[in-house]
Amino acid sequence: MVRFMTLRLLRAIATMFVVLVIAFVTLRFSGTPFERMYPEGLTPEHQAALEAKLGLDQPLWTQFRVYFGNMLSGDFGRSLFTGERVWVIYAERIGATLAIGGLALPLAVAIGVPLGAAAALYRG
Repeated sequence: MVRFMTLRLLRAIATMFVVLVIAFVTLRFSGTPFERMYPEGLTPEHQAALEAKLGLDQPLWTQFRVYFGNMLSGDFGRSLFTGERVWVIYAERIGATLAIGGLALPLAVAIGVPLGAAAALYRG
C-alpha cells in the first residue's frame, strides 16, 4: 500500500511539473506582455529596459528556473497591469471561485450520478 501511494504521489508530482513546463513555454512563446501593455508600441530601448527588469532577456532555462523557484516559495510576483501582488488578487477572487464551485459540484453530482447509473444499467 505504501509503495502504491508513493508511486501515485510521484506520478502526481511529475504531472504537475509537466503542466508547469507546458504553461511556462506556452506563455513565453505566445508573445511579450508589452504588446498588450503598450498597444501603441515601444521604442527598442524602452523594450530592452523592460525585458531586463523582468528578466526576459535571460536564457529560457534561466527564466524557467527563476519561475519555478518563485512558485515553490509561494511568490507569484506582481501583476504587470496593476502592480499588485498576485496573491492579493487571488485572495480577492477566492470567495467567488468557491461560490461557483460550491454551486457546480452538487449540480454535477445530481446530473452525473443518475447518468452514470443509467449507463451502467443499459450498456451499449
